[in-house]
Amino acid sequence: MSCSTTMELGVDIGGLSAVAMNNAPPGPSNFLQRPAELDDAGRLLQCPHNVPATPHAHEHVFSNPLWPFCTAVHLPQVSLQNIRIVERHVHALVLADFLRSSGAEATRLSAGWFLEAGSEDESAPADRLIANLSDASTHCSEWLRKGIEHLIQRTALSGSRFESLLASSAEALRDIAARWLAEVSALESELYEARWVSKERQRLAQPDRHPPPTRAPARRVPSQGN
Repeated sequence: MSCSTTMELGVDIGGLSAVAMNNAPPGPSNFLQRPAELDDAGRLLQCPHNVPATPHAHEHVFSNPLWPFCTAVHLPQVSLQNIRIVERHVHALVLADFLRSSGAEATRLSAGWFLEAGSEDESAPADRLIANLSDASTHCSEWLRKGIEHLIQRTALSGSRFESLLASSAEALRDIAARWLAEVSALESELYEARWVSKERQRLAQPDRHPPPTRAPARRVPSQGN
């Protein structure tokens, strides 16, 4: 049995035999997606159990048990006139083109690999991408040019110059890289300080191997011949 809304993401949950909901889902699509996880995994679809959190909560569900099957499913819509949304898709296409041309396996990459330099003599992939975006005529592929041209059609960015869109992507990447590196630097400083404090505590907890003498050593009396 599982009571997680993770099932709405289509994640395969092994060993699942029943679905319990302690409240009514917000819409019919949510209701149908949760028990559908049983069928997706090749198991016999069980009837979901809907248990209200309080006796009077969601009474409309029990008064109309067929509501998830007869209620119209709300179709999500994305406004193509939202500049921020369109810009994010342009940024994603720029990144996809860079990773495709670099031969990197996207499923095995990390943000640290992309934003941090591997050594002092090597620039970070993000820095190389920013440099490429600054010289679009030389480094940007025809695949990216056509992709962006197709992407911005009938959107708020329709008619925008290719170079200006790449400059916007470069500026966004600079901001992301600066914030990432600042956070990494702060974490490294905290880690260094924590290690130093730990070593100091260990040193103070251990007894000195050469404890200070209880009395001052006797002075050597020089011989009369000196």
